[in-house]
Amino acid sequence: MPVAGVGCFCLATAISIFSCLADPEVVRWCNTLFDVVGLQSKSARLWILNAPNLWHVILYGFLAFGLMLMLPNRSFLAGSLAMAFGTVLEAVQWFVPTRSVNLTDLLYNLLGIWAAWLVFNQVTVSATRTAPEIPNPEPKPNPTSKSEWPNGDR
Repeated sequence: MPVAGVGCFCLATAISIFSCLADPEVVRWCNTLFDVVGLQSKSARLWILNAPNLWHVILYGFLAFGLMLMLPNRSFLAGSLAMAFGTVLEAVQWFVPTRSVNLTDLLYNLLGIWAAWLVFNQVTVSATRTAPEIPNPEPKPNPTSKSEWPNGDR
């Protein structure tokens, strides 16, 4: 799934950039994004900006779901990769003076990854249940001698 791969890469890049920005910079970027999409409601803007843990759940959920689409038979590995990515970014914040390490961020990341795993497994189980069953035709004999052919000739 190349589209899922590109989407995961873009999302991972966005998460990486935002995790290293100072909080006022994140707010400035978000307000610019709100202007671009036309979100004018002040209360909606404040609610979105004041719910960073919700964004951990959403972003890491999408990241994990995209990785699961890329690795459909290895959903645990995909979730582990998303969690490792979040752990590394949290560790990097230790060295960024305008950021701080917060273990609750990792818990919210894990919550988003777990939710993605539940959705992914539900979608894949539903898809396998509703897939049409392909009949398996009986193999036709392969005649090797003239006597096995009708009328005795080939």
